Amino acid sequence: THTHTYTRTQTHTRTHTHTHTQTYLQFPNASATAAAAAAAAAAAAQLLPKIRKSVPINDAPLSQRNILTRAQILKEIGLKTSTVVTIKGKYYDEEALVNRKDTDEPPLSMEVMGTDQKQLEEADQAIQEIMNDTPLPDPRAISKQTGEGWMQRKVFIGLDVPLPGFSVIGKLLGPKGAYLKHITQTSM
Repeated sequence: THTHTYTRTQTHTRTHTHTHTQTYLQFPNASATAAAAAAAAAAAAQLLPKIRKSVPINDAPLSQRNILTRAQILKEIGLKTSTVVTIKGKYYDEEALVNRKDTDEPPLSMEVMGTDQKQLEEADQAIQEIMNDTPLPDPRAISKQTGEGWMQRKVFIGLDVPLPGFSVIGKLLGPKGAYLKHITQTSM
């Protein structure tokens, strides 16, 4: 292990002086080499050309739009495809979309950024897969449906106060809403 100390003294035109002392430890082993390699890789990544693709999601069903705009989904798509995925624009309903001016914010879309076309296509495919999935029923619409053929039953699950960070709704919906879809399909 080598220790290097660097001291710098600055005197300003005013009557005070600053002295800065920094000590650097140098470890001649594999971790220093790995850190240097990581720094070189990060620098090289900055130099790679970045290409972008915009995938419109404004017209996707509400449940799919809600899924696609979740931070966790953006991260998953990005990790799976080695891209960076962000949300751009804002949601417009049909009427607002028709009346939208060119100076207004663009319609809701996902921007995918990568270093080659294959990455962008994989990310686009992952997004389309979610968009084309069976839409979840809107819970507000289900709660308004009354009349013959609808049977309601309350099931108490004994979870009056959930633990902090425990998402009851997320656990009931399941992965990509699979549990709710199953219940809906088998109970109709």
